[in-house]
Amino acid sequence: MDKIAVREEIDNVKVLERGVKALLAQQNDQGYWEGEVVWCSMLPAQYVLMCYITQTPIASQRKQAILQQFRATQFDSGLWGLHEQSEPYLFITTLVYVAARILGVEPDDPLLTNARDFIQQQGGVIPIPSWGKLWLAMLNLYDWQGVNPILPELWLLPQWVFAHPANYYCHTRLIYLGMAYIYGSKFQVPLTPLIRELREELYLEDYQQVNFNRARSTLRMAEIYSPHSLALRLFYNLAAVGDRAMCGSFANRFHLKPLRQKIMANMLDRVRFELQTTDYTSISPVSGLLNIISLWLNDPQDEDFSKARDRFEGWIWSDATSGLRIAGARSSTWDTSFAIQALQAASPHVD
Repeated sequence: MDKIAVREEIDNVKVLERGVKALLAQQNDQGYWEGEVVWCSMLPAQYVLMCYITQTPIASQRKQAILQQFRATQFDSGLWGLHEQSEPYLFITTLVYVAARILGVEPDDPLLTNARDFIQQQGGVIPIPSWGKLWLAMLNLYDWQGVNPILPELWLLPQWVFAHPANYYCHTRLIYLGMAYIYGSKFQVPLTPLIRELREELYLEDYQQVNFNRARSTLRMAEIYSPHSLALRLFYNLAAVGDRAMCGSFANRFHLKPLRQKIMANMLDRVRFELQTTDYTSISPVSGLLNIISLWLNDPQDEDFSKARDRFEGWIWSDATSGLRIAGARSSTWDTSFAIQALQAASPHVD
């Protein structure tokens, strides 16, 4: 072997050794590896909304860490999107705006002024996507009449019917499980001075004059990836009428409310099953937040609610630069398996 080849081999070994040392330096005290699955500001915003809904206090230091995350993810335009390369989203911008206001930021604060202008330029929050409508409805900032039905009764269908939620992709199924439970409860927080102020900031017209029935099908075009089909629009319209019949005066006469209550009790059992089989972390933070709210709606003293809220801490990452953020997934098994394979492959070549 000539001198050049020997020198190259020595250099390669040194590079490999540096790589191994860098990888070992990232191993945590418990012996595994995990990198952050970076998500967007939607999740810390929803965390704030969950705490407000369930009357869970947020410590001052944590409030500042969340606001730091909002600043770190804010575009130069003063708005927020799904990721750092995306266009601004009414959905994300609105959730961050409301969360920041709940955390004590004033509407004329530089953090929020462009966001408020953007929301008003879109005609207010009326065309926010369906997930946004649902979160705002819980906060008494959107009427439930303006939310397309997420009927608990779908769980009564035979499982061979394609529309049965059991046939959905796992994340879709579990997210809409929590959403359907919340929709079935039609819960809204009390009308406080803050909520009154937000109604004025999020709408161009008086809140009481908003046509929420029309708002159900009003969506911001830039945030529509797959337009509603004619069949889906018909289903939503029929379901909305049927839901009002089942839970309105018709129900008082023909006693259909107990049927919904029975279905929702079954759905709550499904929520508990997901929590208990995931050590109360849930399959994702998106469904996890909805699960926490669902349990609280049933019973604020529920032990499973307390456990799920405490275990949600496992989704949280925080540092001084980016503040508090919530990972979109946990990857310790994935990352550790690749780290072990990499170290195994390097072991014959380094000491």
